[in-house]
Amino acid sequence: SDFSKERKANTSINSLSFSSNSRYLCSAGQSKHLELWDLQKKALVRTLEGHKSEVKCVAFGRADMLLASGATDGKILLHNTHHNTISHLNFSTFRRLTPQAITSLRFSTLKKALVGGTSDSGHVRIWDSNT
Repeated sequence: SDFSKERKANTSINSLSFSSNSRYLCSAGQSKHLELWDLQKKALVRTLEGHKSEVKCVAFGRADMLLASGATDGKILLHNTHHNTISHLNFSTFRRLTPQAITSLRFSTLKKALVGGTSDSGHVRIWDSNT
C-alpha cells in the first residue's frame, strides 16, 4: 500500500518501526514529528510532536505502549501512546558541548531497557524506561 497521499508533510522519512503485532507502523524524519499508521485501516491515526529538529530514528517498545524517537539535536523522547504523554531521556556524553545526533534506538525484548547510539562519537547509553 502507498501511504504517501495521506502524509501530512511531503518530507523525507529517516526511520520506520513496526509494532510487535505489525498492525501499526511509525514513520519519522525531516518533518520533526512521528506519524502513527494503522495498517489494517490504511490510515494515519496520530501525529506525535515534541522534537525541534529532524528525527533520525524511532522504535516501538513495552507492549507497543511506548515509542522512542531520537533527533539530530541529541534529544530522545519517549511517547506514551496510551496516555498521550512525553518523557525526555538525557543523552549527555562526557559533558560534550556539541549535541550528538541519535542514530539508533532499540528496546530490549527481555528487559525494559532502551539503547541509544550517537552518529559521530560512537557512544552507547542504556536507560531504564521505567524511570
